[in-house]
Amino acid sequence: MRQPWGLLMKNPFKYNVLVTGNDFCDRENDIQELVEKIENSVNVLLFSRRRYGKTSLIFEIFTHHLDENFVRVYVDLFGINNEYDFLKRVAKGLSASNLKKGIKARFKELGKIFKRINFSLGLDQDGQPVFKPEIKQSDFDECFDELFDNFAAYLEGQGRQACFVFDEFQQIREIGQPSLEACLRTKIQFHTHIAYVFTGSKTHILTDIFIDTRKPFYSLADPRELKPIPEHKFYLFCAQRFQRAKKELSEDAFALIYKLARGETKFVQKVCHYLFNEKVKAIGQDDIYKVIQKMNLENDAPFKMLMQTLTANQRLALKILAEEQKNLFSTSICSKYSIAPQSLRAALNSLMDKMLVYRDDQQYKIYDVELEHWLASQA
Repeated sequence: MRQPWGLLMKNPFKYNVLVTGNDFCDRENDIQELVEKIENSVNVLLFSRRRYGKTSLIFEIFTHHLDENFVRVYVDLFGINNEYDFLKRVAKGLSASNLKKGIKARFKELGKIFKRINFSLGLDQDGQPVFKPEIKQSDFDECFDELFDNFAAYLEGQGRQACFVFDEFQQIREIGQPSLEACLRTKIQFHTHIAYVFTGSKTHILTDIFIDTRKPFYSLADPRELKPIPEHKFYLFCAQRFQRAKKELSEDAFALIYKLARGETKFVQKVCHYLFNEKVKAIGQDDIYKVIQKMNLENDAPFKMLMQTLTANQRLALKILAEEQKNLFSTSICSKYSIAPQSLRAALNSLMDKMLVYRDDQQYKIYDVELEHWLASQA
């Protein structure tokens, strides 16, 4: 029996996972500049809105663009609650790095480098081997020194370099330990064999950490904003993948996708993923809007649950943002939606704290493109 056309190959558009290699789109200039800084042990602050592919960019560099002798350390700080969580995440990142090939060799090497921190071998939720660090709360200062000093000494003794990535670095502000930043600086500024890369999405917090002259991290890293993938390069990437399945994506059709996505990498990939599954050969505007409608329906339940967690003014502020573009605090708009300007401003600021809204060129915008389209569909 003949298979339906368009389903002969695996869907090439991935949007909820890290991607590298052939699944990774463009970023040649970003890769070149970041690799140059990493190889010269220059610290970098890499920031952008969420869903632009910062973490995938890091793993693309780790996987394909650094010498194999480079030690690659990735530390995800999302969700840490205290300074001991911070230490455990750092220890976990070191234990998962490429210090040595093979689990046994790496386990032995960790024992040589660290004396106060014990590592036990377990399995993760997928059944893969993983190291679990054990840190006594009474030994914070000693363990902190050991993690950074011993690792730096190990690299120097081995003649190796390292790239140490702190993902979602702004989370250190969530644990209420301002001295941690000062302690980190005292270590980082003397590590000549390590390039530290700090990534994050909360630009206002990162600005306070790295740009404020009164703070420990001032001028410690070169800032670099990760901007949207250029439209034409993104189009070529997507069009080639449709073409392999004998589907046609015109540049005009992609321009609509890119506009609806506001250039967001994940949203473009997700729309293309859905379009790839549609039984159409030439993708048109109607097909794109049909997919957006399908996504809105799938998002209906979770977004309604989200709305229930917000105040009435916060929900109204999101509605206004979805329907209006400019002059949010004008008399006409505030009268139209029956809200006082100061109440609207307070609601928007609280939504910024929740990472549901951000400011761009002095304009408030909804962070999640899918949420924006869902809100527009509720009008």
